[in-house]
Amino acid sequence: MEPVGPLLLTAEQRATHAPAHHCVTLAPRAARISTERGPAIVRAGGDAFLVAGYAQTAHGPQVYAIRVQADGHTQPLFTAPLTPSTSSRPTRLPTVPPGLEVQGDRALLVWVDGDRLRAAPLAVSAWRGARLLDLGQAADARFSPAVALRPQAALVAYTDGSATPMHVRLLRVGLGGDVEARADVTPQGFGAAAPTFAVSTTSESPQLYFLEPRSGTSALYRVEFDADLGPRPATLVRPINSVYEPPRLAVVRSTPGVVAYTALGNAATTAIGLLPLADASTPPVALLRGSGFGLFGLDVAALPGAALFAFGAPIAHSTAAPGAAPPSHAVHEIHVRLAAPGPMPELVIARQGGAEAPSIAVGPDGLIALTYAAPGGVYLNWLSCTP
Repeated sequence: MEPVGPLLLTAEQRATHAPAHHCVTLAPRAARISTERGPAIVRAGGDAFLVAGYAQTAHGPQVYAIRVQADGHTQPLFTAPLTPSTSSRPTRLPTVPPGLEVQGDRALLVWVDGDRLRAAPLAVSAWRGARLLDLGQAADARFSPAVALRPQAALVAYTDGSATPMHVRLLRVGLGGDVEARADVTPQGFGAAAPTFAVSTTSESPQLYFLEPRSGTSALYRVEFDADLGPRPATLVRPINSVYEPPRLAVVRSTPGVVAYTALGNAATTAIGLLPLADASTPPVALLRGSGFGLFGLDVAALPGAALFAFGAPIAHSTAAPGAAPPSHAVHEIHVRLAAPGPMPELVIARQGGAEAPSIAVGPDGLIALTYAAPGGVYLNWLSCTP
């Protein structure tokens, strides 16, 4: 997993600031950080970013983590093989990224291997080896695991797809890697899927969000935690109409609190809706109008006073003939958009052959990293955004 491509920003590029309500790229082209294409996630920690993802390599499918710095230095931190398929078909990579959270020098990478939930505690600053943790089974690979790190333990939430309806299960993992507690946070008598921890610009107690997905009207739930990280009963936040199956969620809890979700648009296309957390009566606005089919990818980071979303969108929606139906397998591009609370102008990143699986993170000095998969590997753009 040797990273390739220019990552170093010049002093002039680092000093570039986006106009108000906009995002701009800081370098004329993206850096390729992996030669293996696959869904990946980026998260900030200390003076660096961690990128983790799945890759189909010459040695078989793998999960990996790479440390990336704006001064151009990169360092492979971790690789582990995925369990080979027992059938004659090759093992398929998950279509969504693994779970990753970084706090200071600590990081926890969590992934779905077949139906097993596995994890590896990592040190951000250096390769120190990693202990592989088996956290459980029945994990649904259609949903990324959710991770929250706290000084005393880590919280891991995942979708259990072994029965109907699906359930969201929660683990508390101690600093030594042992599972200290397990809980089913699904409301009694209902289903649950697509867990995600809300992002924030402050170090608040974690909040876990998930959906009870239904045809028609779904329900968004929130789980809050005691001081010892014990989960409280899930509470209903608000109903959400016309959720795409399987759903994706991205939540920012800091002012203003908003949730973005994949939805069904006109003619069964995929759209992305945006809703405030504080007012259940407010109708959604479109972060992305229905313009194609399939999953586009969705991620969020928090800036003071604004949410920063990265998502995929079909390129064909801007070039199709008037009245023409969007193609079922459109080539995608990446959109980056501020919301405070409504959507602002967007930055569009397109690559020949398409781009998909975007992820976004804000470093402590305000530098923003955007990653996505495209022909030739996984790429990174440095961004500046001004709410």
